[in-house]
Amino acid sequence: MLKLDVTADVAKATEHLSELAAKRIPDAAAQALTRTATSPRF
Repeated sequence: MLKLDVTADVAKATEHLSELAAKRIPDAAAQALTRTATSPRF
């Protein structure tokens, strides 16, 4: 039987996720806009 015990500091986890989102969301938006602008028109 496998038992996992996970603990985390919620404040640190939230800060890390906020930093990650701040880095990834602009990249994802730019990539989506680029794909839209370069997609073939039908």
